[in-house]
Amino acid sequence: MSDIPDVTDIIPDFDVLDGDKVDIEKIFNVPIIVTGWIIAPSKKNKGEDYLRFQFVREGETEHFVCMGGSTVLMDQLREIEAVLDEKKLPHKFRAVVRKVGRYHKFCRSEDK
Repeated sequence: MSDIPDVTDIIPDFDVLDGDKVDIEKIFNVPIIVTGWIIAPSKKNKGEDYLRFQFVREGETEHFVCMGGSTVLMDQLREIEAVLDEKKLPHKFRAVVRKVGRYHKFCRSEDK
């Protein structure tokens, strides 16, 4: 069956962001490690992007995901991704999510 291509020869492989869904308000001011993210066009709101990020709570191993349309978080993740790519580092980082005014924002983790 060597004449039949593998699926990853046809389309690129990608990580699945698994884990129980958590409302972002439940992780405000909680130290987390962001382990992956996807920014893609929203299926509900044409012309807008949608964010899904995966994380573990510091000191734990269970993965969770948060989803939403926070443009501040998406902008931060685009910047973080560019820096991590440039430095050839894994796409993981420590942070806490805070509500700053009307916005959600990744901030310095509490243990630093």
